[in-house]
Amino acid sequence: MSLSLKISIEKKAYYPGESIPVKMVLKNDSGKSKVIPAFNYNSDLTELIILDSSGEQIARLNDMRRQELMEYFPLEIIDPPDDSLPPGDERGHEMDAAQYFRLIKPGKYQLQGSYKFYDQTFLSDPLEIEILEGKASMLRHAWQYMLGEKWRCHLVYRDGEQIMHTAGESHSPEVVSYNLPVETDIKFDRFSPARSAFDDEEGYHPWLVGAAKENIAGVLLDGGDVLAQLGTQKIKGDLAEFAAVETYERRLVIPELLTENNKHFIVLHVYDNEGKPVEDKTIEVGAEAKIFDAAVYGDDEFQKYLLVYGQPADKGFDVYAVVSEKDDLSDLKSIKLYESERIMSTILIPPKVDESNEIFGAAFFPPAKELWIYNIGLDPRPQKDKPPKQVLETKGELEFLNMAVDARDLKYLLFVEDGKKLLYYDFANNEFRFITEEKFADAQLVVTPSDGIFLAFIDHNGLIQFRHTETVVKKH
Repeated sequence: MSLSLKISIEKKAYYPGESIPVKMVLKNDSGKSKVIPAFNYNSDLTELIILDSSGEQIARLNDMRRQELMEYFPLEIIDPPDDSLPPGDERGHEMDAAQYFRLIKPGKYQLQGSYKFYDQTFLSDPLEIEILEGKASMLRHAWQYMLGEKWRCHLVYRDGEQIMHTAGESHSPEVVSYNLPVETDIKFDRFSPARSAFDDEEGYHPWLVGAAKENIAGVLLDGGDVLAQLGTQKIKGDLAEFAAVETYERRLVIPELLTENNKHFIVLHVYDNEGKPVEDKTIEVGAEAKIFDAAVYGDDEFQKYLLVYGQPADKGFDVYAVVSEKDDLSDLKSIKLYESERIMSTILIPPKVDESNEIFGAAFFPPAKELWIYNIGLDPRPQKDKPPKQVLETKGELEFLNMAVDARDLKYLLFVEDGKKLLYYDFANNEFRFITEEKFADAQLVVTPSDGIFLAFIDHNGLIQFRHTETVVKKH
């Protein structure tokens, strides 16, 4: 035999969708050198085959498949440089099966390597793996920006007791760079990835932040590895980890709602890039204030920290923005933006990185199924105009879940009908779409920069599922 192919893996059992790195080694067993075309260079000749428990092939993975998933057009093979393999020498290549194929159905599978050498095909011995039962919970996502554009969608969730960290590509959260277990001893009670937006030559590392018993907890992640950890601070009120952001200067800001001596505050806990606490910032707010969203806009030359909260008022509900244009938040101020007659169900900052002129709110009145969508300007003079109501037509009772706004300012919402049916609502077309009535959890809309809207949720089998719900016109 002139060539031999072997594969190896680090473990045999994997969580659904977890990265499965497979090391492939091609060896020259002949007595003379051989030129091996494209073994580990943009190859459609080197493949990873996945077989089910009965030996049926369910996937063949190669670089052309990855190009297709990444939406590289036109698909093409780049001519590799000549690679001469001396007698007895080896060449290595590694493929992460999760980058090419979502293996989520529990059961036993086989992995097998394949290499086409002119008119010959060399196969490795198969290796058996097991995909465990899905036990996903606490699905959260946040975008990370690079040079003013969305770069990666970070999803975190629990699978049993293990926290998983997934980096999805900019056009689709389902196309991943990795999905790895987080290696930390912190016992998070709840968590969320922080939004971040900076240009870092060493990589794009997100913070995972949340609560661990009575303390604020957080780890800076490189895949599943921990690079830094937050210094200990006690939680005294209601931590809003979902509104954590990292500035361009790599300061992490985590808000908390706090009541002391009958006064109410938003405390912004600020940390440096190593997770060490720096000076906290405080804004006094009204009773029953609620934090809705936060973000950082701008680039290396300009940035603005923006947090949105609301609170009940004498005649309804007031919406405020907490803003700062300085990295140390020394110019922090609170501005009233809107005076509404209705308590808002949600307020969100749109998926734009440049200076935003509007944020968006939704108020839903379940008994009459009345919906109001608010376009709220960031002008410091508060608005009072009430938008027209839309009466939603469904047979059963509706519960509002969440809303998303795309780059064209089109609004999409999720509802639950009769406590069990998940419905997707297109506000512009006044159109409902049925998603599922099986058990589900943590349904949320993911707005991508090029492919529109994805729905992510945990299904009745405890697995993460994705639905592509809206497509935008792509720019080429």
